[in-house]
Amino acid sequence: MCSETICTKWYDSSWTENFTTTTEHSKPSLSTLYALDHKRLLKIRSANIEKWRKYYQWKQDYNEEDIDRRQNLSLEEFSDIYDGKWPVIITDVVQRWPAYNWTGEFFNEHYGKEQVLMKTVDVIIHYVWALMAVLSFNFYKYFLHIVKPVMTEAVIVSVPVYKFHRNIEKAHRNSWSYVEDELFIPMRPELRKDIGNNVKPSYLVDLITKYVKEDFFEIFPEDVRPWNAMLLWGTKYSRSSLHMDPYNWTATSTVIRGRKRWKLYPPGQDEYLYIMKDKRSGFPLDCYKYNSVVDAFDPDMETYPMFDKAASIMFEQLPGEILFIPSGWFHQAYNDEETLAISSQLMNKNNYRVILEEIIKMDNIQRDKLPTNIDMMSPQRQVETVMSMLPKEILERGRIVTDDVLYRMKLKSLEQNEYL
Repeated sequence: MCSETICTKWYDSSWTENFTTTTEHSKPSLSTLYALDHKRLLKIRSANIEKWRKYYQWKQDYNEEDIDRRQNLSLEEFSDIYDGKWPVIITDVVQRWPAYNWTGEFFNEHYGKEQVLMKTVDVIIHYVWALMAVLSFNFYKYFLHIVKPVMTEAVIVSVPVYKFHRNIEKAHRNSWSYVEDELFIPMRPELRKDIGNNVKPSYLVDLITKYVKEDFFEIFPEDVRPWNAMLLWGTKYSRSSLHMDPYNWTATSTVIRGRKRWKLYPPGQDEYLYIMKDKRSGFPLDCYKYNSVVDAFDPDMETYPMFDKAASIMFEQLPGEILFIPSGWFHQAYNDEETLAISSQLMNKNNYRVILEEIIKMDNIQRDKLPTNIDMMSPQRQVETVMSMLPKEILERGRIVTDDVLYRMKLKSLEQNEYL
């Protein structure tokens, strides 16, 4: 099932009847509308599980209603069973990253005066909203604000690292803060190199990076390439929104310190999730943004009664674990304590088609202008072709968006910092 707000259903009966484990032999046409078919992906996964058990005599128990925690996972098994199909936590990779030594004190000591983007939910701010509701005679809204803050009204501010750090322990259930900064790590090469690659002995590099080695985002022109390695640093009680990631990519979340609780919603439940319509990501290469108005960890069931029908997978993620979330899965994370993490994204042969659809549906390129032989190309070559078709004005817009974000990050607003 697929909501009209997100996609138009794409059908081909041969996929569900004659599926194959080889992505190259089953890639859908770029010339027609496409939507991720979760049921088909589950059939492919089941066939691959049977292959591993029958031909490889594999004894692994695979979850079909929960999440697996894996170590010593081969790239072939990862691609067949999990990548683009089912979430998985890998437990034996992050410990070898230099970034695994990061702490809040480390950031405070080395970057204390530098700015980070922070989302905050604060009871004082919401009393102001409540007063505004009273003045407009909206007493129901007043009642909601007095009872609890509303996640959709979180405030985004730029603050020095040291101010966030010194106030971490002041968080409580109705007043918390969450650093969600997409550029802090990418703009600092000394931090970026601590993630994955700068590992000794050198032979471990392939072991640690094998799951993300094929990444078609590297093909994107630099001016429109999604920013990678987002810094996530939250107080206790902080949380993300319930959302699906931009471009519908495969998301990764790496916990360095602390603990996260997760709720993941398999595709096909859009009518239960109260997704905000027609929202834009604001990325250099624009795409739609799929966020829910519901806080899955504290849902208002009177306002959003259909949410009770949404099925989810719930689990905890611990330090040193990396989580892979496939395309199409709405998800929300909750920090049970101060938590330091990194989120990234992945585009490869298992999910490239749905990502290209997100780019095309925004009219970044015209579908009818695609080469007639594009469906005969490899996934990588298809991505290269689409990127080569981006108009100059879109590439220029990408550069302007990035420059604007960097400029605004340099501005220091004392007014924004008063309540910290």
